[in-house]
Amino acid sequence: MAVTDSTESASVDGGCTLFTGEKVIYSFPRHDLVKLDEGTFIQWQQQVQLILRGYGLIGFLDVALPPPARFIQSPDGSLTPNPSVLVFTQQDQFLAS
Repeated sequence: MAVTDSTESASVDGGCTLFTGEKVIYSFPRHDLVKLDEGTFIQWQQQVQLILRGYGLIGFLDVALPPPARFIQSPDGSLTPNPSVLVFTQQDQFLAS
């Protein structure tokens, strides 16, 4: 498994889980999954969920992890692109592939 630490951070408000970019997964070791077909969906789903929970990525799948704001306020008060958005999008696309 390839993991990279990032310095992106976000505040947590109201106990909501936010993407911080602290742990980014770039690859998984090979997992032997049940082959997905009409009769194995439940078992396949459980395996995928366990793997994603183990890597702390289940929030991408169940939408419990909202994307970060596209812009953040800089010290001078202007809006600048949020670097966490790129990391979030890369992680989301990795999981979709």
